[in-house]
Amino acid sequence: MRIVAFKRKDGPGLAVRQGKDLVDLAVAAPKLPRELAALLATKGGLQAAKAAAKAAKAKAFVKGKVTYLPTVMAPPKIICVGLNYVDHAAESPYKNAPTYPVLFNRFNSTLLAHNAPLIRPLCSEQFDYEGELVAVIGKRGRHISPEKALAYVAGYTVFNDASVR
Repeated sequence: MRIVAFKRKDGPGLAVRQGKDLVDLAVAAPKLPRELAALLATKGGLQAAKAAAKAAKAKAFVKGKVTYLPTVMAPPKIICVGLNYVDHAAESPYKNAPTYPVLFNRFNSTLLAHNAPLIRPLCSEQFDYEGELVAVIGKRGRHISPEKALAYVAGYTVFNDASVR
């Protein structure tokens, strides 16, 4: 299932992509939350969204131009892993590849939606960007064994990571 966050006239909304169409969950299932984090926190939220989209009629399809929003609009934490593949580590100023994950944070105020422009800040002449795979964690956990880790992943999305050098 592919979920899209977008701007509705009355605020944020979620849609489920079905082929070329987007099913507006605010129309197909008005009682469901309109933000992904809240949907994930609702028991059976993803399954309810999938069922609503499958049963939706044409009146629930989003019409016209869509203005996208970040998939998760205000995540409480964004933890990134740096130097996470050999070629990237080799181009860094460090002599040896890290033996332990290099973690850094990102702030939700830096999230942009699909089709939103990346704007280079005036403080730098060198602007770097690259595509990243994002794991969206769907439920709280702590001290999770590697065997059970994927049960906490709600899904994946892509992110255009931009940074100033």
